[in-house]
Amino acid sequence: MESSYIIRIEYIVIPVIPPTLRHSENTDFIKQNELMVYFIEQNELMVDLIEQNELMVDFINQNELMVNFMKQNELMVDFIKQNELMVDFIKQNELMVL
Repeated sequence: MESSYIIRIEYIVIPVIPPTLRHSENTDFIKQNELMVYFIEQNELMVDLIEQNELMVDFINQNELMVNFMKQNELMVDFIKQNELMVDFIKQNELMVL
């Protein structure tokens, strides 16, 4: 009579930290990652700052355009004053002719 056996093998999985990432080295690795996160956050802040500076440049350009517009308005006012003086001069000449 033959007898049969059931062999049961159970495995227990034990995580093994590679020798290159032992506790102190792993801590260094985590610190480096934290520094990288900090660096990325700083870069994002710099990008925000640059965008704000670009907005300020746009604002300054618009102000310069407004200043130019105001100068043109002042020139127009001067032109109108000269025209009024010319009208007065013509009126005086007409009176002189009479």
